[in-house]
Amino acid sequence: YILCFAVIMLNTDLHKASVGKTKKKVKKMTRDEFTKNLRGVDPSFDLKMLESIYASIQKEQIQMPTGGPSEGEVGADGGGDDEGSEAAFKASVNRAVCNVQELLRSVSLYRHTFLRL
Repeated sequence: YILCFAVIMLNTDLHKASVGKTKKKVKKMTRDEFTKNLRGVDPSFDLKMLESIYASIQKEQIQMPTGGPSEGEVGADGGGDDEGSEAAFKASVNRAVCNVQELLRSVSLYRHTFLRL
């Protein structure tokens, strides 16, 4: 779990948009800082693997697929009937689960085993 959290934090740090009125340059985490933070946490985290993870995330941001609500999920007035609302909720939860599974699959490319639901 520590590596998953570190990957999410690194992705956010390297690819976050600077927001606000200040024009300060925000310092991004370096490869050495990333590997130093995880060194010694778990013996299976070898240096080459951590450097590879850093390079991969630096090159390409991890993004969840985005999509608007499906037709029929929300009525024209912004609400919906009880059956439609329940169906919309179930569809939303199903999409969220699929998105998380996709993210875990992409992280598992780095030879880490995850519990499959």
